[in-house]
Amino acid sequence: MKLNENNVTRNMLHLIRESDEASSLIDVTPEEFDNATTELRKSTGDNSASVVSFKVYPQEENVIMVIKLPSLGDATIQLIYKEINGIFLNANNAKLDSDNLRILNGLSGYYDNFGKTWEAKLRDEYKL
Repeated sequence: MKLNENNVTRNMLHLIRESDEASSLIDVTPEEFDNATTELRKSTGDNSASVVSFKVYPQEENVIMVIKLPSLGDATIQLIYKEINGIFLNANNAKLDSDNLRILNGLSGYYDNFGKTWEAKLRDEYKL
């Protein structure tokens, strides 16, 4: 399946521009934020990885997490559950050596767990 970058960008901008975004946005707890960073670092084996943003949109049944991976040239990565469903990497001059490929493989496993966890949380804890 070929990813159409224009559609991805359009969908992301649509999410940002929604007029009722503020009323439907729920911030995760500091504990969830810290747990996400800890699990990200465990899964990728990259202790410099960090969660920058973590937003839950229960009405849209969507979760968006933005992370930074300094080992990949300070790459910005978005993990999006439901709306676009996937991992989106934005990196300039990221070297894809064996260490960085291991980190990306770990990120893929992290995303699988992320999707399963948030599917359950949206269904059980965040339903409005």
